[in-house]
Amino acid sequence: MPDQDEILAEVRARVPGVAGDEWVGLLRPAVGLTTGDGAGGTDGPVVGQLGGVPSLPDGMWWPEWDGIGPLSFGVSLDCAALSTFDTGVALPTDGTLLFFCYDRQIDFELFVSLDVPSTQAGARVVYLPAGTPVRPRATPEPLRAHPARALHARPTWSAVPSENPAARALLATVPDAERGAAWQAVTEAEAWFDAGRARHQVGGYPRTIQGDITSRVVGTKLGRLGADSPMWAMEARRWVTLLQVDSGGADEVPWGELGIVYWLIRREDLIAGAFGDAVMTSSFS
Repeated sequence: MPDQDEILAEVRARVPGVAGDEWVGLLRPAVGLTTGDGAGGTDGPVVGQLGGVPSLPDGMWWPEWDGIGPLSFGVSLDCAALSTFDTGVALPTDGTLLFFCYDRQIDFELFVSLDVPSTQAGARVVYLPAGTPVRPRATPEPLRAHPARALHARPTWSAVPSENPAARALLATVPDAERGAAWQAVTEAEAWFDAGRARHQVGGYPRTIQGDITSRVVGTKLGRLGADSPMWAMEARRWVTLLQVDSGGADEVPWGELGIVYWLIRREDLIAGAFGDAVMTSSFS
C-alpha cells in the first residue's frame, strides 16, 4: 500500500479541489489488528485477544440478552498497550475492554439489528479498570468458545468512504463539472487505503461492504431528516469505530455467522466512558 504522503500527492494531482485541507481532515488514524493467520502477520506488539474466554470479576454475571440467553465473547483489548498507538479515538489509557454479542448460536433467525433498537440488548461492551480482580470464566452452555488468538497491532490510516455523509457534504461543494472526477478520486483513495487494511481494526472508518456503516448508524438517529441535511454530516463526524472484527464467515472465529462486526460510539460517550451507549451492527463479507 502506498504511504499516506504518496496517496495524498496522487489525489491532489488528480483533483486538487477535493484533496485540500478539508479532505485531508477526513483521514483518520487507526490500529490494524492481526492474528498471524492473514495478511500482515504478527508484525506488532500484542494488544488483545480474539476468542478464548474472558476474565471477569467474581461478582459479575456473564453478560446475557434478557429472555434470550448468554452473549458470545469475542475480543478483549488491553487499553494500556493500545495507548502507545494513535487510534484516533479517546480510549481509556489502562484497563481492559471486553466485547460480547449475540451471534445466532442459540437462534439462527435472531440477530442484533440497527433497524430494531431493542435488539441492541444483544450486544455489550464491558470496561474493567486496571487493578480489577478477575479470573477466567468458562463459556456458558450452549455457547461454544473459540480458540484464543493473540491480536497484534500495527498503525495505519483510513480514508473516508465516498458514501459517508461527511464525504458527500464535501463533494457537494465541488463545482458540478468537477464532481464526477472528485467522486472517483475519493473512491480510489478509499480503495488504496483498504488494500492494506488488516482484517480487524480499532479506530478509523468502518470498512464498507454493504453500504456505509456510519450512514446506517446516523440514519437510526436522524431518520426523519433527509440525508442531504447538514445534520447528517455533523452527526457522522461524532461517531468513531471502537472495534471492527472480520470473521470472514469462518466457524472457528468468534461471531463467524455475522461476517464483519462493527462497534461504533459517539466521541463524547467514549470520553465519558459510557460504553453502554455504543452500538453494534454487522455486515456479511
